[in-house]
Amino acid sequence: MASASVVKRSVLNVGGKSFDVILSQTQLSWGHVRIEDCRLANASFKRSLQLAEVFAVVPNSPKSSLSTEGEIELVSLKSSSFCVYSIKRSRKHKWREKAFVFDCEDEGLCQEWIDSIQSILSGFNRPKRLLVFINPVGGRKLGCKIYMEQVQPLFELANIKVDIIVTQRANHARDYLLEEGLEKIDGVVSVGGDGMFHEVLNGLLIRAQRDAMLDSMSHDFEPVPLNIPIGIIPAGSTDAVAFCTTGNNDPVTSALHVILGDMQPLDVCCVKRKSEVLRYSVVMAAYGFFGDVMQDSEKLRWMGPRRYDVAGFKKFMSNRGYEGIVTFLAVQNGDTGPQDRTRCRSGCGVCNDVFDSRLQQTSEQHSNDYLSISCVCTSASMWQSVKGRFISVIGANISCACAKSPEGLSPSAHLADGCMDLILVKHTSRFQYLKHMLRITSKADQFNFDFVEVHRVREFHFRPSNEESDAGHEIDGVEETDTREDDEERLAAKTSSTAPRPRARSLWNVDGELVTHPAIHIKVHRQLIRLFARGIEECEDTPACTICRRH
Repeated sequence: MASASVVKRSVLNVGGKSFDVILSQTQLSWGHVRIEDCRLANASFKRSLQLAEVFAVVPNSPKSSLSTEGEIELVSLKSSSFCVYSIKRSRKHKWREKAFVFDCEDEGLCQEWIDSIQSILSGFNRPKRLLVFINPVGGRKLGCKIYMEQVQPLFELANIKVDIIVTQRANHARDYLLEEGLEKIDGVVSVGGDGMFHEVLNGLLIRAQRDAMLDSMSHDFEPVPLNIPIGIIPAGSTDAVAFCTTGNNDPVTSALHVILGDMQPLDVCCVKRKSEVLRYSVVMAAYGFFGDVMQDSEKLRWMGPRRYDVAGFKKFMSNRGYEGIVTFLAVQNGDTGPQDRTRCRSGCGVCNDVFDSRLQQTSEQHSNDYLSISCVCTSASMWQSVKGRFISVIGANISCACAKSPEGLSPSAHLADGCMDLILVKHTSRFQYLKHMLRITSKADQFNFDFVEVHRVREFHFRPSNEESDAGHEIDGVEETDTREDDEERLAAKTSSTAPRPRARSLWNVDGELVTHPAIHIKVHRQLIRLFARGIEECEDTPACTICRRH
């Protein structure tokens, strides 16, 4: 180690042995010292800690002791040893804290070391004050317990000041974020499931657009990015956001990502009905099966997470299909696609590519008759339309991985590439649909069925077939024309002696929240927010994206 990079150097004791300890701007290293001459240049450095992964340095905690009379005798608060806390990696992407104790000759030297390390850590871009929302009833109703026992001690150790709000009702966090001042905080943390994160996300984004004085009802609305990062401490039933950005749903791992100030950009989908913004979404928007399951599960909240299994079985047995038309702007990219078997990993080259704004502009090149033809081509994208009877229509912004589906609904989806994967599951038999669903829980290809289509898209429109408002229905300022098949259906209905039975409709499940309007428009906005995360790191059981390696 070059002497110019040395900030501090001393002989200290670690585990009862003398070591030459050197502090630089980037790491803390120590090695054995030749005791006979104490020549520091002869040290052999075998251990080092990257300061980017050190989150605290404190005096070694003094311990109380018993006097001869049996009373507690407190030792001096001063200490001649200090403790350095760093992260260590374990299986399944879990992080844990690890402490290293260094003993000094005296208290003065100990304080010098503490001050030197803290001075370097203070220069890192890490949060110093956080606003934390805790959902006490989400998932298994363990939000408060998880925060108090597993997260709060780590925040205190890292000297992060925290303002805690335990939510009392639905949209409590959203309403607070819309009205209260946020100038003095460095981040907002959600303790709960994906629904709680969705509430925090929408509160912050709605406020950001309002503060920027943007008209979200305008045809060319482009939301401004958030200037404040969001953290999530998983305590829900699914925790897809945590799974896709850290590799697990472990609260300690997510807390350590927050403390280190890791930043992971993330795409956000804007869900609109005509010109009205209904929601912002980061996980998925699903119509049909997953919307029905969410609707039924709301009636079974008393069952906890098991309600999804019960509602899912019921809806699977009903095997309902929903008529509709999906029109989407497909991305024509030879390097990546929803079936390329790649995976988004930390430092992903696909997500880090420079975004070409011209691709986004193609979404505005609508034609008044684009729904009545099979496709409209542009230089880099293609408008396509699919009509049919669907079991489900899913817009997956991320892979949607979770404990029950480690690979997710769309395993090759990326976190910040400006695209989502549109999955169209046409109506089929229970047996065939069961085979598809079972593959979602494994590593098999769930798209390898003739009734399943998947497309990488920048936006899409959906509307149920034959609804009364189809004629002249307007999406984003473009008047849709009805297809010939719809006209024939209306004519047959008028000449029939009996009125047709209304077609079944489903609801949209948007990040665990229900949207009752079936006809919607969803558009991806690239890297609109930043999360306290770094993406899934490579390990033996998570091979890296081959596209990322090329970049």
